[in-house]
Amino acid sequence: MPSFEPYFHELYGKPVSSQGLERSALLKSNVNGLHLIRACLTLSDAKGDLFDFSTHGDFRYEWDFNLRDFDIHPESTNFLASDGFNFDLLHIHGIDSGHFAQQLLSSGFVQSVSNIDCITFTGAYDFGY
Repeated sequence: MPSFEPYFHELYGKPVSSQGLERSALLKSNVNGLHLIRACLTLSDAKGDLFDFSTHGDFRYEWDFNLRDFDIHPESTNFLASDGFNFDLLHIHGIDSGHFAQQLLSSGFVQSVSNIDCITFTGAYDFGY
């Protein structure tokens, strides 16, 4: 079972109403306006245990892809900076998000599973990205 966790800036706008169309429009606006900073992928078995790739449980794996084409807004990235993100290095050594998306789609990883369970961390925003 794959899981995907996007790291992004804090939201541009917060919902003021619980109306479906209004919330959907705000979600779309936030996803379109906020570029990913990092994308994390994991694979797990039916019980939710991360794959150990024959290490007999000694190691579990998560792949973190640091992207570079995002704007730094200190007011919305302070929580990530306090968690150790070095935004200057990400801009230099990060992956182009368009190239990452292209490679992820062409790998078949995203489209190869017909019946999939999804694990989300931020719900609709995970699916939006």
